[in-house]
Amino acid sequence: MSVQDANSVTLTGYVVADPDFKKVGEKETELATFDVAVQGSYEKTSFFQIKYWGNMAVRVNNAIKKGSRVVVYGRMEQEKWKDKDDNARSTIVIVGSGFEFLRGGAKKKEGTSESAASDASTGGEEGKDIDFK
Repeated sequence: MSVQDANSVTLTGYVVADPDFKKVGEKETELATFDVAVQGSYEKTSFFQIKYWGNMAVRVNNAIKKGSRVVVYGRMEQEKWKDKDDNARSTIVIVGSGFEFLRGGAKKKEGTSESAASDASTGGEEGKDIDFK
């Protein structure tokens, strides 16, 4: 196993809010970010920030919406910065490389083709729904 293979994440959960889509930097690279709620053991829910770049960001923005039940594929990345008091801060985000839809969540946005949904899956187990209303 290579070092690159060791940083691999697969999460299944519900999208908390519609993705935030913007273009960043001089090259105006597309960026889509959103949070996924993942229910773990003992009814504890964890929230993960997901980021997609480039063409995948466009696909995510066109396909995913609040309440979608998704499987997210990607890798972990640590982001570091200094806060207003010059304290070192950091967080872990998931940089996505793919996604699938699962039954039990919100439908994708109107006018989105199946291929734009990254070969969206209609399979999967029914899960316990989290109310995002």
